[in-house]
Amino acid sequence: MARILIVDDDESIRHLARVVLSRSGHEVIIASSAAEAQRVADENAPIDLVLLDLIVPGPPWNDTLSSLQKRRPGATFILSSGNLRANIVFPEEVPADTPFLQKPYRSEDLIAMVAKTLGTE
Repeated sequence: MARILIVDDDESIRHLARVVLSRSGHEVIIASSAAEAQRVADENAPIDLVLLDLIVPGPPWNDTLSSLQKRRPGATFILSSGNLRANIVFPEEVPADTPFLQKPYRSEDLIAMVAKTLGTE
């Protein structure tokens, strides 16, 4: 299956995502901050998908997204937040069709979004 990087500062979310996606056959790597995500991205190749929470310790999420995209140009991204998508200002460089997963999410929603984003649904 896929190698997935989960970037979230909430330990319970990281644990849930790791368990659910591992049981679905994916290899899961976790990071709790922007700096850790960048280090993990540098050390683990390939990374097929990144699930990025918009609020993690470090620089603004769009800077973290841009940095991870440069480190892993072949990876796809899902953005996630407890804030409603309509309430988030997305910079021009973030495509409008970038997948977004509203938190809190159910296991089924996570699995479906990952499958859809990877094109394996």
